[in-house]
Amino acid sequence: MNSTRYMEQVLYKPNGNSCQMIVFIHGILESYKQFRALAQLAEHEGYATCLLLLPGHGGSSREFAKTSYKEWIRYTSRKIAELASWYDEIILVGHSMGALLAICEAMNPSNKIKSLFLINPPLMIHIWPRVIKSAISIKIGHVGVSRPYTQAEYHAMGVEPLKLRDTIGWINRYSELIAIIYYTRKQILKLNLPMYVVLAEKDEFVSRKSAKYLKGYKGKLEKLYLADSGHFCYHHSDLVRLEKFYLRFIREVNTNK
Repeated sequence: MNSTRYMEQVLYKPNGNSCQMIVFIHGILESYKQFRALAQLAEHEGYATCLLLLPGHGGSSREFAKTSYKEWIRYTSRKIAELASWYDEIILVGHSMGALLAICEAMNPSNKIKSLFLINPPLMIHIWPRVIKSAISIKIGHVGVSRPYTQAEYHAMGVEPLKLRDTIGWINRYSELIAIIYYTRKQILKLNLPMYVVLAEKDEFVSRKSAKYLKGYKGKLEKLYLADSGHFCYHHSDLVRLEKFYLRFIREVNTNK
């Protein structure tokens, strides 16, 4: 099969000549659209790819508000198990909360996880004031080229802006994210897989101190620090460095050739 097709909440590009599948997992409030460029690079290198869309994402504020973290985890586990029945090796690429879910899935040996590529994993969080400003700007529709961080956040969003009636549900979802963070901190040092990690110096959500939870990691660990980028907004030079880092990763773990 050579054509792109949609499965249940998945953008799937099979490759009958590949024994490896790269699965992309987005973060909270995001969608798979942010991974399209990375997926295309992987497909060019001979990989099959699958871009997940987590439950509660891709639609309304209300739908997100009522979708718990257990559904995100169950959905991710089910899809990876399904793909592992078709492919010999699974490689996970995750951004933000998606990086945490990738780490959790890698704990299951039956998932055939070969390696991890984690972008801005929130092992420790901090919130910069511009997060609040961006949220307000997005809510009132003030998103323009003069606000690059706000614009990048707006384009990354996979859920419509928060509606007042859904506030409690959103608070619950973010409380669950905190629980996933604490759980992942305890699990990550149990892994022994090749892992590439990207952290941004100007990340408005994730602290660079997240790297401290990688000390003592047993497997191969490569880190890239982006000096002029945030959680969603990447300076051009940093984006070039990230893509080179990613290409080195997928070529290193490629067993298709």
